[in-house]
Amino acid sequence: MIQALPANVVDCDPSLTEFPLALRFAASVRAAAEDPNRRTALARLKGSVVIIVDDVWAQFTLRFDYGRLSIHSGVVGVPDMTLRGPQAELESLLVLPFRTEWPVLLPLRLAEFLAVRRVVAVWAKRSLKVYGAFSHPRLLLGVLLVLASP
Repeated sequence: MIQALPANVVDCDPSLTEFPLALRFAASVRAAAEDPNRRTALARLKGSVVIIVDDVWAQFTLRFDYGRLSIHSGVVGVPDMTLRGPQAELESLLVLPFRTEWPVLLPLRLAEFLAVRRVVAVWAKRSLKVYGAFSHPRLLLGVLLVLASP
């Protein structure tokens, strides 16, 4: 059964026009609300994720609440998870492939494989830091599924 989500899934802080990455994240979540497969992942998310962009020194908070997303400029509250890195590495999360069938990772087209390889490489080099990934693995997986490209 596909869960019904509210009409306005994403609430954005008016000052977010300064952060184009936050607006791209919001557009990706709106697209996830339209897709029936990704809608269930969005409806199960509960928690807050702080995004820190190192090269432009921008901070914003994604607060997921069972199908709704509120994006605030700055850090709001105590986050469950923090993603920190340069803007290019954080944007690479938006082009990850989304799969629902098993096996999830195989077979991948070349472009999808290169996108996954790039994200894993920057995470291994510690250029993209994910704090709270091991204490909140379901939140990490849900956020990646919601932000992934269809």
